[in-house]
Amino acid sequence: MYTRNQDHSIETYQITPLYQLTTKKDHAFSFSFPIYYESVINDFDLSPDVTILAGDYNFFDIMFTYASPAGDWLYWEASVSSGKFYDGWKNSFTVSPSLKLGESWNIDLSYDLNQINFPDRDQQFLAHLVGFKVLYMLSTALSASSYLQYNSLIKDYIWNIRFRYNPKEGNDFYIVYNDNINSDREAYEPSLPFSNQRTILLKYTYTFRIR
Repeated sequence: MYTRNQDHSIETYQITPLYQLTTKKDHAFSFSFPIYYESVINDFDLSPDVTILAGDYNFFDIMFTYASPAGDWLYWEASVSSGKFYDGWKNSFTVSPSLKLGESWNIDLSYDLNQINFPDRDQQFLAHLVGFKVLYMLSTALSASSYLQYNSLIKDYIWNIRFRYNPKEGNDFYIVYNDNINSDREAYEPSLPFSNQRTILLKYTYTFRIR
């Protein structure tokens, strides 16, 4: 639960009754019934076509999740949910398979589908979120990873590349590249830049003990 600093009124809370079941072969199932409260002071946009109006909202969701045994070379998790969303309705589907290739390669995929509809206001949108991650471990000291995500709602890509060198426990050196790329540049006037934000980071961490 979160309260506002100004008057300590409740801004948001979530209560989630949950039932979980794990079989002897480590197949995991869960069923949950989240209940939400949101107090919205100002209108805000979910998308260029959908606006959440100021007001107090009570809504709920029903979610079912399955996860395969985590030790398998192919691990995957999927969930479906449906329920109220502010003054409308939301249906969601998520699937995220992970592939282990030997001791060096990990490949992760993710796909999220959200269908949101506000029938009283004739507003709706369908959003796809796709992610792809690759991790390569040359050794216990040296690894590289790359992550690419596409959001169909705002039509942009987020790209991350990270190199990590870990010569010994408590010492890490990172080189990180981040980019936020527009895929629909000509839809706006003036046209958007190729990249919203691009950064290159060098980071070194050293852990020591004070006696």
